[in-house]
Amino acid sequence: MKKLFKKDRPALRYLKPIDVNFSNKILEVGCGKGRQICDLFNLGFENIEGVDKFIPQEIDHGFGVRILKKDIEELKPNNYDLIIMNHVLEHMPEQLNVLKNCRRLLKDEGCLLIAIPIIAEAFEIYKENWVQLDAPRHFFLHTVKSMNILAEETGYEIRHKLFDSLSFQFWASELYKKDIPLFPEENNRLAYPVEKYFSEEEIENYQTKAAKLNAEGRGDTAVFYLFKKAN
Repeated sequence: MKKLFKKDRPALRYLKPIDVNFSNKILEVGCGKGRQICDLFNLGFENIEGVDKFIPQEIDHGFGVRILKKDIEELKPNNYDLIIMNHVLEHMPEQLNVLKNCRRLLKDEGCLLIAIPIIAEAFEIYKENWVQLDAPRHFFLHTVKSMNILAEETGYEIRHKLFDSLSFQFWASELYKKDIPLFPEENNRLAYPVEKYFSEEEIENYQTKAAKLNAEGRGDTAVFYLFKKAN
């Protein structure tokens, strides 16, 4: 399996720290139209699906790759080797219930992978201008300590952590600090106005700083790998 990771493909990046194979049953929660699970399928993962109760209707991408329009409470228990929540948990108000339901869906040796913003160095610097506050869309923002508490209370242990913050935490917060929106008001689908306000050298410096914080466990986004504790 390790041979897969000679290149850091985005869809595989989060799977590096764990033992996963192409036949494992994988579920992505809150996946929207399913871009990531389609990427994983195209890379060889054979048994993968998504669930998102907010999509208009079920999506069938073919070859067994489906996005279900359901609540996770409706899914079959003890059915998945891996559940992915990629920057979804912070948008959920009932987090204890969500993690308990995910635990019910996992097989005994299954893993719940949660990628979320983390309150750390960037928050201390920017406070109310920290880009990951993202009110009112983010209901809860965690620290490493609070994630450990959440895992403990819902029957998991955190076996791995991966900090993966980017230069975004700095330049986007700097834009907010200057009262500049991330997107032009007339079209929120355009690219961030990075080049307009920051030099290439500034962005490189921000990225170097982000990498240093990640190495120190102080980046503002992280991936947590939660494994079921025995009953």
